Amino acid sequence: MKFKYSLLDNLIPLSSLQIDVLISLVRRADERNAYVRGVYYRDVAEDAGCCNQSFYNSLSALKKHGVIKFRKESELDYDVHICGNAYPDQNYADETYVNFNDDIFSKKSWKSLKGHEKYLFLYFYQYTFRKGAGKTMVRNKKDFYEEMAEKLHVTKNVLRRYLHQLKLFYSIGTLNGNLLVTRKKILWQKKENKKSEEQWMLEQYIISQCRRLHIQYTEEAIKGLIHLLKGKRNHFIRNGTIVALGKMLRCIDKSIEGYRPKDRKLSGGLVNKLFSASILVSDHEEEPDYEIIFQTNQLGLCF
Repeated sequence: MKFKYSLLDNLIPLSSLQIDVLISLVRRADERNAYVRGVYYRDVAEDAGCCNQSFYNSLSALKKHGVIKFRKESELDYDVHICGNAYPDQNYADETYVNFNDDIFSKKSWKSLKGHEKYLFLYFYQYTFRKGAGKTMVRNKKDFYEEMAEKLHVTKNVLRRYLHQLKLFYSIGTLNGNLLVTRKKILWQKKENKKSEEQWMLEQYIISQCRRLHIQYTEEAIKGLIHLLKGKRNHFIRNGTIVALGKMLRCIDKSIEGYRPKDRKLSGGLVNKLFSASILVSDHEEEPDYEIIFQTNQLGLCF
């Protein structure tokens, strides 16, 4: 969910759609290693509002510009690494970031912006939202125009048009030679009952496991397993969520032993039974079972 502001300039060469595809990938990533397991084209295409071919084109463009690495891990999906965006110690105090789980990034008004407009939106966003900063960004107007015109390779007139489009989200004006940008209320209105950051990540892992094993599943069954996992993770002293996740994926695998692919269905009750039994057997295990989680060498980061 979190995308480091230090990587913001990586978005400059990207199109509007490519940025939205990246946002969908970031939402699904495990923040510890910036790794997304089992990216399925239809899920991301639906998020980004594009056709399937546009998803593939965007994935290739993101790789070309060094934003991601990926490889086709199965006949159905890809494993993706978002370059430089890992938080291995989950220490978020040392580096500012934008949270792509914020509601604004799912709105039509955001999706309608051009690529450079989205870059400027995020540039303003970091100064009007981050900790320790006020709600208004103040920059010398002349310096700002010269910097951005050079960085984006556009004229100042084009830059003015970008700022005009962004007035839907920000109040933009000048005073004493300074550019003043203030966030509007639309940017901090929150939607109730939305999917949490952790929910995105856990769903991605569990659903990708089902897809790769050709297991039919329902939305309710997935939600039930996530609820179960959250309830059991406190059995482990360290890395509770990731350890419990590894065990659950193994139990999903075990639950369909002996079934032909066409007969495989996700049984919440059986997985619950296997999962609970596995915790009773080794409730002092502390290290994540990365082999079952990533099914690749070195946490899936060698692409």
